[in-house]
Amino acid sequence: MIIGYYNIANFITLAGLASSVLSCLCAFNGNIQIAVMFLMISGLCDTFDGKVARSLKRSEKSKVFGVQIDTVADMVSFGVTPAIIGYSIGMNRWFECIILMFFVICAAIRLAYFNTLEITCEDQNAPKTYVGLPVPFSAIFFPLAYILIAIINGVISRNSLIVIDFIYVLTAIAFVLNFKLKKPQKIIYMIFPIYEMVIIILYYFWGNNLNV
Repeated sequence: MIIGYYNIANFITLAGLASSVLSCLCAFNGNIQIAVMFLMISGLCDTFDGKVARSLKRSEKSKVFGVQIDTVADMVSFGVTPAIIGYSIGMNRWFECIILMFFVICAAIRLAYFNTLEITCEDQNAPKTYVGLPVPFSAIFFPLAYILIAIINGVISRNSLIVIDFIYVLTAIAFVLNFKLKKPQKIIYMIFPIYEMVIIILYYFWGNNLNV
């Protein structure tokens, strides 16, 4: 009745996409504390959707659809959403708008390149490495950066925004740099949820400092 190929892995991906949309809406309303938490939920969904997908018996078309829907979700969740959060916390000067555009463009390039490798790769035993920094790392770097600034400075000031500007620029460059990064081992599936819980606790106590 409807187009697409659906399984539990794709539903996890779509849940992460929905979470990122909620993150954008919260950011637009100035509730950065909740916006970043929804960003982290998107990161959590992205951590597990691939693992679940590999455990399923899927057709070739379903596999390709999974790659495509995951890339679309990642573009919104870890490319567009961090840019909207950045703008909402005060990155609204002309050069900061350029930084945010640069960030989104680099995320798009990285994801398109990843898609190309996934679709054209014939060797299933290829080295388990990433080329460039994976875009979902946005859900690791930015929540930590925001909360550390909130704890240290109390509020997001113009001075602290300079630090955030550099983080966006460096992360964007890392997306498109031609370097190899070893894929995380299975332990990441235990470490990342623990990391998220620690960050959420920090946001519970200091996250209000980020709201505008």
